[in-house]
Amino acid sequence: MDKLLRKRYLYALVLAVLLVVLLTIIFRPSNSAKAEVKDPYNITGIKPCELLSQKEAKEILEEETTVGIPGDSTNSIGMVTCKYSVNDANLPARFIQLTIVQDSNITEEQKKTGLTSKSIYDNAKKLATKSKSGIVIMDKDKYEAFYSDKMLVLYKNNVKLNIAISGKNRDDAQKYESKALSLIAPRL
Repeated sequence: MDKLLRKRYLYALVLAVLLVVLLTIIFRPSNSAKAEVKDPYNITGIKPCELLSQKEAKEILEEETTVGIPGDSTNSIGMVTCKYSVNDANLPARFIQLTIVQDSNITEEQKKTGLTSKSIYDNAKKLATKSKSGIVIMDKDKYEAFYSDKMLVLYKNNVKLNIAISGKNRDDAQKYESKALSLIAPRL
């Protein structure tokens, strides 16, 4: 009787494994479904990695950089990032990070509460100028921007863009952020 139970158990185990393998094969996503997922942002409007080329990032940082790497877009206001890094283990972390919030990715429900890229920009500017770190730059026909403690913040055409340079002292970072601004602002 023990042998018969062992055989049944073994058959049941083999059938279970075969069933799992078969279900995996049947319900595996097709290659065509995988090919459709090309946009890492899953947003409408401007994508930050399209605002700056690797060559331009290299010119700004004055060092070799990686290709822009898209960041997460799963937060509640559709904020997306792109990061260009210097690949040198002998240097502290050096990078350019572009972060965008744009009205086209803020939900209608959020807009009803007054949340827009402009309101987010205005609040950030108000906080920066209260702490006396916000140096406002204005070109009324083109854009409005200010320097905060950690980045340059720009508003243009319903888009709020942060340009952050890491690995430099703040004065140098502002110089590099201004360089990035001159390239990016006309593209918004």
